[in-house]
Amino acid sequence: MLRSSIQAASPEIQALFDEIVNEETRFIMSERRDATRKPITRRVLVHSNRQTGQNHFAFSRDISNQGVGLVSQEPTEVGVITKLEIDRLNGRPSIVVAECRWCDEFAKGWFVTGWNFKRLERS
Repeated sequence: MLRSSIQAASPEIQALFDEIVNEETRFIMSERRDATRKPITRRVLVHSNRQTGQNHFAFSRDISNQGVGLVSQEPTEVGVITKLEIDRLNGRPSIVVAECRWCDEFAKGWFVTGWNFKRLERS
């Protein structure tokens, strides 16, 4: 009989895991989404906006044909329209013009933003 080298999670770790998953489920269910989003993590360059005047990097959380959710250390003003450069596995980023629809702080110094795609930028 083969023995697994993976140990079962302790009850405390299992409880923590369940709490985190349930928090995420409640967050997703509280959003009004018209499109199905797929979880995907890519580096995204957010071009300068009025708040900071500087570009900053974020990571995508999820994406759909209508928009993208980002996580970053910079807040973004709702209504800002800017370019997002989404890293691709083929080495060339895709550039889209998008509008920030919402921005929430979800941890000290970390923000989640929801973006609506306006158009694909041709290079």
